[in-house]
Amino acid sequence: SSQPFFHGRLAMSDDYIFPSNPLVGSDDAAPAPEVAAAMAAAAGPPGPDVGAEVASSAAADGAAEAGEGRSMEVRGIAGNLVATLQVKPGQTAAEIKALVAEAGGPPIGSQRLASQGGKLLAGREEVFKHVGEDSLLTLVVVPSIEEQGTDLAMRKGWQPSESVPWLIVHRGFIHDTPCSDLGVQDFRILMMHVPRARFEAGYYVHIRGQSAYISEHHVAKEKICQAWDDFVEVYDPKPTDNAVDLYSRFLDISRWKEYDAWK
Repeated sequence: SSQPFFHGRLAMSDDYIFPSNPLVGSDDAAPAPEVAAAMAAAAGPPGPDVGAEVASSAAADGAAEAGEGRSMEVRGIAGNLVATLQVKPGQTAAEIKALVAEAGGPPIGSQRLASQGGKLLAGREEVFKHVGEDSLLTLVVVPSIEEQGTDLAMRKGWQPSESVPWLIVHRGFIHDTPCSDLGVQDFRILMMHVPRARFEAGYYVHIRGQSAYISEHHVAKEKICQAWDDFVEVYDPKPTDNAVDLYSRFLDISRWKEYDAWK
């Protein structure tokens, strides 16, 4: 039987919503506010500026070294202690997940981290900004994408990829199925398969405005999928949403563009 897929509602506060979207140029239509908000919380501004990324990383490292950090407990929803970590200022939810996995916890892809207030933390969010003096995070363990994909395909009678048995591909325009036809839980599972299926079909992603034929301009599959998974965690789908359109808007706001090998 399928296991519930944990979901935390994205708080639509001023911390998340762009008054004007800084990631979208004048030649782009701004995405819906809730999409921009979730993408901002999940993926941040990835952008093509490598120098800026290096500077940002160095600044974060400096802040971590300057800060003393503190001990933080990660507990399961039943209150069981999963890990006690020494967390430094500037460390993100994605980094904490990696530490939990290293400490013997579940794989990164099966972890969801929430603050004591119930807010689900996206991958690039700084943990210290959302954890109180109790220094406690709640870990929710969810089925892996492989388990979820296999289960969903069996329940819906969908034929998965022949080469990747758990991967839900776009055969029969499955990825266009609206949220209202699936329900939020199953729709969110389907969303996670979209970029993976498109890479499997031969699509690539490159930095928008740069040549698609130069490998240095390509964006790694792992980076795309991690940013997308972070977005899926915090986005509240609407009944009319379909996963293909959301993925297209996700690429636009990230300044990425998809192409295929046959063009």
